[in-house]
Amino acid sequence: MRIRTGARFGGHRFRRHVQHEPSTEANTPTAAGARFPRVTPRPGVLARTWCYHLADALQDEEGDHTASSLTFVMQHPFLESADYIVAARETVSRCTAALHGEEPIARAAVAALAAATVSYGFGQAEHAVAVDELIGEELRLRLDDVVTAVLARPELAWWSENYKSAEYPWYRRSELDLAPQRRSASSPHPTIGGALWWPTSQLMLPAFESYRRIPAGLTDVRCTYLAFGDDHDDADPASLHYGELPSGKGRVYEVREPADWVDLVERYPARLVESDVLRYGWQGDVRGQAFTVDWYSAARDYDGVHLGIGAALRSQYAPLLLDQERLGGPAWTMMTGWVPGQVLWISAERSATSRADGQHKRG
Repeated sequence: MRIRTGARFGGHRFRRHVQHEPSTEANTPTAAGARFPRVTPRPGVLARTWCYHLADALQDEEGDHTASSLTFVMQHPFLESADYIVAARETVSRCTAALHGEEPIARAAVAALAAATVSYGFGQAEHAVAVDELIGEELRLRLDDVVTAVLARPELAWWSENYKSAEYPWYRRSELDLAPQRRSASSPHPTIGGALWWPTSQLMLPAFESYRRIPAGLTDVRCTYLAFGDDHDDADPASLHYGELPSGKGRVYEVREPADWVDLVERYPARLVESDVLRYGWQGDVRGQAFTVDWYSAARDYDGVHLGIGAALRSQYAPLLLDQERLGGPAWTMMTGWVPGQVLWISAERSATSRADGQHKRG
């Protein structure tokens, strides 16, 4: 399986296209001397990965820099099975102790999510999924309870809020990475070919993206694009603009949980072929046709799609099954490359282009 590399080679755009060669027996993650089984990622794997980073961040907040790094253990590919289980239990213990305390945990939660999105997105996903399978259902449920409790904390209420324009003052015009081929002659649904793993690569035109501001005192960056993107450490702050978007600020579809993304795809399905999402094998052992959103059809009803921060933890990088009767056979979808706390404006670019074309014709 090809994976993304986190190495820096002169900017995040280049890194997006760098790929390792397929894994060999020698460098595939193993546990207890055996190859990890190929498994299907469940919704919440990213959230449970975040818990390991959170446990370490909470220790750092307390000044305990001598504590063992749980994230190091959980990302190490050649340990015994018992080591991962012990680390997962220690994660639950550390996080539960913090939740029973009175100190706010928002700063540690932000730092943990910034680390988790990079480590999970760039090279750790396959290992994280395998460890998630290995630790067993009981520990997975206990980690899920930690996630639920953390997201219920008052200081993290902003992670679960719907889109509010005043809280999304930062935006950028995404780059046009490629023009995906769209074919429909052999299928009742549009086909998007050649798209990469971030959503704007599925569009024929560049789009606008808005990002939520981060409350003061939680991090040294201004918005979620610079904190939570899967390549945020290479993100260019100069690409951000502050203020009102040119257009497309009306009807917003809210993704609050995995079912919301499934519903959007089933209402506006587009077949995904020849895509990095398929080549990277994030879908585990799921079989069937991959689908994403037919953005041009969705734009008739919505101006933008909002992925909340808490929703991203539950929804991203996990294959979600679709209605096979509606789509003509086994089918799945997966959110990849979104920034937690992002709005993708799917009509703004077309509106701006139409105005420019009209002015040109009148001239």
